[in-house]
Amino acid sequence: MTFTVMSLADRLGSLWNSLLTTFTHRTISTTADGSFFRTLSDLANLSDKYTVPVSPQTVSSIATAGACMKVLAETIAMLPFGVYREENGIIKEDFTDPVYQLLHNQPHPNYSSFSFREGMMYNMLQSGNAVAIINQDRLGIPTSFQVVPYDQVTPILYEGRMYYDIPKLGKTISQDYVIHIPYNSHNSLWGISPIQQYRELFGEVLSVIKYNFEFYKNGVRTSGVLSADKALSQDVFDRLRESFGKEYAGARNSGKPILLEEGLKYNPITVSQSDAQYMENRKFSKQEISSIYRVPLHLINSLERSTDNNIEHQGIDFVTHTILPIVKRWEQEFNRKLFGNQSGPVRKYVRFNLDGLLRGDFMSRTEGYSKLFMIGVLSQNDIRRLENMNPITGGDVYYRPLNMIDSSITPKEEQALRFLTQTTQPSHNGHTKEYHS
Repeated sequence: MTFTVMSLADRLGSLWNSLLTTFTHRTISTTADGSFFRTLSDLANLSDKYTVPVSPQTVSSIATAGACMKVLAETIAMLPFGVYREENGIIKEDFTDPVYQLLHNQPHPNYSSFSFREGMMYNMLQSGNAVAIINQDRLGIPTSFQVVPYDQVTPILYEGRMYYDIPKLGKTISQDYVIHIPYNSHNSLWGISPIQQYRELFGEVLSVIKYNFEFYKNGVRTSGVLSADKALSQDVFDRLRESFGKEYAGARNSGKPILLEEGLKYNPITVSQSDAQYMENRKFSKQEISSIYRVPLHLINSLERSTDNNIEHQGIDFVTHTILPIVKRWEQEFNRKLFGNQSGPVRKYVRFNLDGLLRGDFMSRTEGYSKLFMIGVLSQNDIRRLENMNPITGGDVYYRPLNMIDSSITPKEEQALRFLTQTTQPSHNGHTKEYHS
């Protein structure tokens, strides 16, 4: 958690001058583990005890970490995200609201809705915080959402309110005009990224990768050793080195029998214990990193423990325990900044639609639709909309079984109700036809 506690010595000036003066001359920033950062750009070097600096850039170069970030960022970016209007218990998507056009189509002239959410997610995963400025017109209506990279923002806590200093833009902006989505916040004000929280693990992984790269780069690894019972003369050594490399090195000479002289012996070297341990460590680090981001291994193309039966359940678990908490962070931040506290019969809010991620296979969906249709929860057109099909005439009727009644109805009322259901029947267009004997 990184935030700035302002000095109160400059209260004689205006609020903005006080903020800027205090930020420039009296900044105190602390983190949860006791280390000190002046700005978020100090995240570029989290640790010096490893051979490779632990930073968002270096951690993103780890294949597993980069793949997990990509999965999470693209999943949030591709979800339908819109504005809904609730009035007297009836909920409809509000296509006319200006915020809908920003969230669904183009949040900013420079990027699409997909790119906006993808960039915000990468900022959140790499720094622990996603920040965007809410630009408004004179009437206070949002006109765009401007993403600000995490290394250009310094959060300031002043008299119980958050401000965001952005030197590159020359602005210090109040929390009312900033979308700020923290990740793993320990103080409810500023988030901590997985890179900060697990920098020891990422430092070890980066060091092992660098060591292995240097090991093979220097050519230390060999496939065999020539040994002799006695010392070789310089002429024999030079002739042997030249002929051995020429006759037996390279893919074309693989498998050829080796002819040796002077009592030489060839001893092949298989995979060493250290190499086997390295490969096992890489596999283990992949599992650990994927568990940090809570991404199933099959989503990053690791199918060793996946089967056709458990992949679908892993996908549902991914939505429930990984995507849903992130979605809630987004929804609650946008709702409180854009719509605030609402009272009355009409309420507006933003919402992600997760139905696409939970659809399952075709047979499971049709079975679920059939059950909901039979008890009057869904109509034919409701089902067609869920399957991206056009509505049909008369498809908005909700049917229910005739043999189901309220348990509180008396026997006499039940007899009258059964008589009515036998003499009336809904027609195909939803109107009631009466049959007389």
